[in-house]
Amino acid sequence: MFTAALPNRSFNEASSIAGRVLARVGLEARRDTPCAELTLSERRRLEIARALATGRSVLLLDDVMAGLTPTEVTSVIALIRGLRAQQANAPAASDNAEKGET
Repeated sequence: MFTAALPNRSFNEASSIAGRVLARVGLEARRDTPCAELTLSERRRLEIARALATGRSVLLLDDVMAGLTPTEVTSVIALIRGLRAQQANAPAASDNAEKGET
């Protein structure tokens, strides 16, 4: 499913980075699953993993919760809070903000 395509990185290094970011977003067990077979929630987590793979210090997350069930929204919020706790700056824009969910 996901081996990060990162400029100036060898395939092995990109593969290692991919493994780390997939673990951070809870997708390590789905690494070899084709993207088309992922749920919407898993695809949103994959989008976050792709952003993390770049190594940037700030992630801008725009509406990563759109279309998710309330349970999935809660899970993504927990993921974002966990990333923030790990020093990844992840401001998020969402229609759920008025509910205090980001």
